[in-house]
Amino acid sequence: MAARSKVSKENAKVLAAIHTAKLGVFDGGHHKDWVIQEMVRHLCGWDEGQLAAWLKRLQWERGIAP
Repeated sequence: MAARSKVSKENAKVLAAIHTAKLGVFDGGHHKDWVIQEMVRHLCGWDEGQLAAWLKRLQWERGIAP
């Protein structure tokens, strides 16, 4: 029987952020903003509401997905 790979919750966050970083190749600051924001959301384990509150505190507009 093949051994199953166990990915910890923290490693899953990092892997999700790395996967999102690959989308940073698209032109446009609004796309790059989205990539950064999604990476932060993954790494912090935030939902959309928590991300929106953070962006509001920073006075940073939500980026646009590529």
